[in-house]
Order: sequence, then C-alpha cells, then structure tokens
Amino acid sequence: LSIPLNSTLLAGAVTLTDCLDDYFASEIIEEVDCDRCTAFHAMRELKEDDSLKPYLLEMKSWFNLTDSAPEELLVDILGKELSVLEGRKMNQSNLLDYLLEKRKESRVKKRKQIRISRCPPVLCVHLHRSNWDQHKNYTKVTFPIALDIGAYLSVDPTFHIPSRSVQLNLWAVVCHVGSAQQGHFFCYVRVGTWFFISDDRVEPCSVEAVLGSEAYLLFYRNL
Repeated sequence: LSIPLNSTLLAGAVTLTDCLDDYFASEIIEEVDCDRCTAFHAMRELKEDDSLKPYLLEMKSWFNLTDSAPEELLVDILGKELSVLEGRKMNQSNLLDYLLEKRKESRVKKRKQIRISRCPPVLCVHLHRSNWDQHKNYTKVTFPIALDIGAYLSVDPTFHIPSRSVQLNLWAVVCHVGSAQQGHFFCYVRVGTWFFISDDRVEPCSVEAVLGSEAYLLFYRNL
C-alpha cells in the first residue's frame, strides 16, 4: 500500500491507523456514467411509449432474444455490453444514439471504496513523503507493533467488512534521513530480537528505538 500523507492529517503527529482510515474511507463520486442505469431508464421509456416499441424489439434481436423475453434480461445484457456497442460501427445508429442520449440523463452518484481482498503474508505500507513540489514531508507517524487490519479487509464482492480481528506483527521498518533529493536509507529488522542495519553496520537495538523512528516503509507479517 502506498499511503499519501494527506494534508488533513498533518497537524502534528498522526498514527498509522489515522492514515489507513483516511486511505480506506469511502469516497462519493458524482455524475457517474452507469451503463446499467442507462439501460434501465431506456427500457422504462421504451415500454411506456408505444411509438418506441420497435426500438425495443430491435434491441432484443441484437442479442438473439425473443420478442417475449423479459425486459429485465435485456437490461442486464445492455448494462454489460453498452460500452462494447459504442466501439462498433453499427447500422442501428439511431438506436445507439438513443442509448447514448439516455446515458446523459442517467448519471448517478456512486460510492468508491478500496478494500484488501485477502490478508497477505506480508503487508508493506509505504508512507509517501514526497510532495508535489518535490519537498519531503517530515510528519511524525507513530505505528504499533501489532496492527489489526480486519476493518480494511473485504471477504466478498459486496465489500462486506468482517467483524473479526486480523492481527499482523511488525517485522521490519525502513527509514530515510535527508531531503527528497538526497539522503540515506537504513532499517530495523526483527529476527528473534530487533536489529539496526545501516550499510555494513549491524547491531541489536531496543523496540523503543524502532517505534521512535521516522518510518518510510513498514512491513507487517501475518504469523
């Protein structure tokens, strides 16, 4: 995961959980072109207006449906195929124009949300510290030894959020000192105990030193 340090979170120190909550929060998107909504509204108008019935029957013939096939079936097909139909050179240009015009009337509000589909063996969290103006963001981000990602997992395509706790344990931390243009990387790694590693320097260190570091990359293991 590459987590931008959002400007709303930059008032002093923030926690890793604050960053993750902001990253995984749902986002409302206005004026979305929804193919299925377009097809639904087109079908409703075609059914209500007798003068448009020939359009309805012609559309059914596109997909080898009988005249008596339920309109709901056509809605499902068109919802999946409308974007494909746009790319074709079709003789039924008047029908295609009609559907595209209905699309303009069928823009809807949608919710966009990112979830982790399944728990990874190792979760890498990149705290994105480079700003648009190429300056480094030095915000202090505190992080835990044990990270619960249960609230960010999706267990099915409907984005159901599981209530169970999923604990990952901190395994390694990569840090950077210097500016956005230059600097030096070093890391902390847990192999039984914690070690500080910088070039050819390797020595034991305390967990307090790890948790007090300015993290750039965090690695959590699913044990």
